[in-house]
Amino acid sequence: MKLLKHIPKALAPLLILAVFGVLFSANVCGAGDYPSWWGSSAWWDWSDYRGGVGIRGFLARLTSGSIEEGNLSRDLRTDFGMISDPDPFGEFWGELYIDRLGLRLRVEEDNTFQGRVGTGPETDVIRSSELETSSGSFGVDLDLIRYPFLRLGIDYDVYFGKIKLLDRTHPYQWTVFEVAGRQPMTIGVHGLAIPTRIRGVPVTVQARARFPVPLLTSGSDAKVTEWEVSAGLRPAIWDTSIYAHSTFSVGLSGGFRWVNLETDLVATDLVTGGERNAKLKARWQGAFIELGLAF
Repeated sequence: MKLLKHIPKALAPLLILAVFGVLFSANVCGAGDYPSWWGSSAWWDWSDYRGGVGIRGFLARLTSGSIEEGNLSRDLRTDFGMISDPDPFGEFWGELYIDRLGLRLRVEEDNTFQGRVGTGPETDVIRSSELETSSGSFGVDLDLIRYPFLRLGIDYDVYFGKIKLLDRTHPYQWTVFEVAGRQPMTIGVHGLAIPTRIRGVPVTVQARARFPVPLLTSGSDAKVTEWEVSAGLRPAIWDTSIYAHSTFSVGLSGGFRWVNLETDLVATDLVTGGERNAKLKARWQGAFIELGLAF
């Protein structure tokens, strides 16, 4: 499985997270003491667990993109005819938290931007192409600051799936561009806040930002930079704290996501079998709606 192949890459970042835990746990307050600045009187509580699953509809719009081969640069929107109108993509996610440590899984459905140059019947089409960015990720979160109304922390993600550009130039030439190095790995920060309630219903605000992992990422590896913000309602299910105990709740939120991808590619001509190197740059963004079930 592709996911199992990427898990060993997480060892170094997890070691860094463990160091953070040791440093902070040195200042743990005793039972009955006032909460520390990070929001809890004890660093770890194995009895505190929670999780959730959800689905998301993402209206992605390709804003820019290019393929570079040597001195030749071609634009995805003009030369490949990839439309920039929003294209809905589905996404499934699940998470499980044990106190401050969280595990996340995200899987996207077929995430493809299609291009077409030429009009009329199929024989009049000069070029047809597809940019496939279908992927998922396995992530680890660590909350450094934790209050009933606020969470702030760091995270690490490994991506799995496929990044591929299929280019068909009529009448017979097929070229497949595939990632030359490893799939993306990112580090980032996250935050969740409950600033207020409306008739007892918590209002949630969330934000995440992810960046390529320095030092562990080589020049040929795929690199992803992304950020997202969202806000929504989570009905009054939480009793006293989103960290104490909770029953099931349903959350509905909307937000905005921005993604930038850069990667080296290997272009294979399916007719001649020849290969050449290329570089892909693509950027897409759009609004999303999310429905989740949490416990």
